[in-house]
Amino acid sequence: MIKVGQYQYNIMEEQGFYKYEIGAKRNELIFGRTLINKDWKLTLENKHEFTFPHDGWNYFENLTEACAFYNIDEEEYREHLFPSLDIE
Repeated sequence: MIKVGQYQYNIMEEQGFYKYEIGAKRNELIFGRTLINKDWKLTLENKHEFTFPHDGWNYFENLTEACAFYNIDEEEYREHLFPSLDIE
């Protein structure tokens, strides 16, 4: 767990696959731990079998790494992807 201000996050829950999509009206960061496509299944256990990016997806240990890679603001996406536990 990490503490950011009054919030607490489980950093292990952030380990997974991220995809940044740029849209006409807004951009979106998408996250998943298991990705299933008609031609492949990507999991944390089999990620070593794939070359990244894979169909636009990249693997990161946490949101901080993903946001640094995509050069986007972490706080803009944190609460949407990983709702916090208010510890106060």
